[in-house]
Amino acid sequence: MNEAIVESAKRILLAVTLFVLVVGTGVAGWFVLFENNSTNSLAPRVARPQARKSVGFAYDVCARLAEGHAQDNFVFSPYALEMGLLMLRSAANEGTQAQLTKILYPGATEEQAREREEGMLSLRPSLSQLGIVNRLWVQRDFDLADAYLKASEKKFGLMPGLIEFRADVEAARLKINRWVFDRVGSVGENFLRQGAIDSLTNFLLTSVANFDAAWESQFRADQTEPAEFKLLTATAVSVPFMHSEETLQYAERPDYKVVEVPYEGEALSMLILLPKEVNGLPRIEANLTPEFLATALGALKPRKVALALPRFNLEKVMSLPIILNAMGMTEAFEPTRADFSKLTGRRDIYLNTVIHRSGISVKENGVRQADHSMAKLISDVGGRSVAFRAD
Repeated sequence: MNEAIVESAKRILLAVTLFVLVVGTGVAGWFVLFENNSTNSLAPRVARPQARKSVGFAYDVCARLAEGHAQDNFVFSPYALEMGLLMLRSAANEGTQAQLTKILYPGATEEQAREREEGMLSLRPSLSQLGIVNRLWVQRDFDLADAYLKASEKKFGLMPGLIEFRADVEAARLKINRWVFDRVGSVGENFLRQGAIDSLTNFLLTSVANFDAAWESQFRADQTEPAEFKLLTATAVSVPFMHSEETLQYAERPDYKVVEVPYEGEALSMLILLPKEVNGLPRIEANLTPEFLATALGALKPRKVALALPRFNLEKVMSLPIILNAMGMTEAFEPTRADFSKLTGRRDIYLNTVIHRSGISVKENGVRQADHSMAKLISDVGGRSVAFRAD
């Protein structure tokens, strides 16, 4: 099999780990942000079974989060979280490392895990738009191993933050919040809420992702207008809808419609899955698997689309120890079993918590004015526009 084709497929399916926005009560649809392996937003999609294992972690976390957010919206970045857990994996040893490897790369050998890690790390330079900031924070009086500090700076571009939790936990909380805010802006404001850490905290992972990129073709602000939006509760509210009409990747399946809207440079896109029934989101959630998304991607074809998309901002902060524990990451949180000896040279530290915060902004801004002339539309794809109203 052509290795270039397989690699392209891996990049497409790996890409769904970048950002997942699940909007339930407020918006009856799924938005999945992914990396496009082609510079042409109208290029056909390919999907290979060999690549599907690469996104298992993203789907596992998503399914578990969905169970706890059945009545509200949530957004998270599996890519940011995976990068944060890679920081922990590189600090761990023995059973603690093995558990991290198992939840990140189920069924992978250590060599395969290293290859996957290298692949994730290689994406970092091209994903600056995602606004991802991860860091390990360690009580100041722990002596960190020089080898780990050098490796961490080389791999992740920064070293763990040494901070004083015991003497003044509130000052520590504010210092972490300021560090995050300085790098991602408002989504980092009040990142750690009061009570998120205490004077017994020695070691934690913070993970932040803030996506606010420009569309390849902007929505015209003067066409944004309020309209009725149906909720899963069978009620409706008035929200601002953005409008555009252009050639996009589109498909229609028995239970849902799907459209891909490219961002600036067409390296990143938002894939929107819209249930045909108002209460159809739970069915899509229950069936969401790598194979499901591969089928959706494979069905996309260029169509003229009259797109109506709600304008909104969404942020979510989540404490993840319970979910990670349920996935099999147990030793890291246990004082007598955790082995982060690569970090300190001794088995004298365990992980207190993992906190993840994501934010995404969906608004009109774009890098160029969309050409809505009928001549341009006809030259791209013939026929009438298909309506896609994310309601």
